[in-house]
Amino acid sequence: MTRRRGVRGSSVVEFALVGLPLIFILISIFEMARGMWNYHTLEEAVEVGTRYEAVRGADLQAQSACASNEDSCGASLNGVATALANAAVGLPSSGWSVTLTAGSASHSCSPLSSCVGVTATTWPPSGNNTAGTTIKISATYNFQNALSYFWPGASSFVFGTMTFAAESQQTILY
Repeated sequence: MTRRRGVRGSSVVEFALVGLPLIFILISIFEMARGMWNYHTLEEAVEVGTRYEAVRGADLQAQSACASNEDSCGASLNGVATALANAAVGLPSSGWSVTLTAGSASHSCSPLSSCVGVTATTWPPSGNNTAGTTIKISATYNFQNALSYFWPGASSFVFGTMTFAAESQQTILY
């Protein structure tokens, strides 16, 4: 059996032409899916946090059951921040910022972890926590994309960052 000249390295060349772009496409699909998952998680957490506030207005704060059962009390800043953090599985609370708005009052938690543990502050504050008041939570999360790490010819390994934003608005029910 005779070998043709120049055929010996063709497997390596074929892999370089086909395999490497396929690997890059697979990594790209994974990163896009991870970004979509983070965005959906942020949206869901903001919706859960807004609902948490909407069912804890001034009427619940005035009830006597509030002293014995924290779940039936009005919301504190810690309660809202904890509800947001617990609903955002996989998003570190130090990586996203939240703005809470109730009527004319507004409070910013940048990052969210700065509001966890603040139990003395009632949210929404008195006067802005009555039934019918509109509350809104806005959040931003910086998603770090690892695709630039694999980009050929990149001079340094700087991760790309995209900012995801989510917002939810509801009316206080009680």
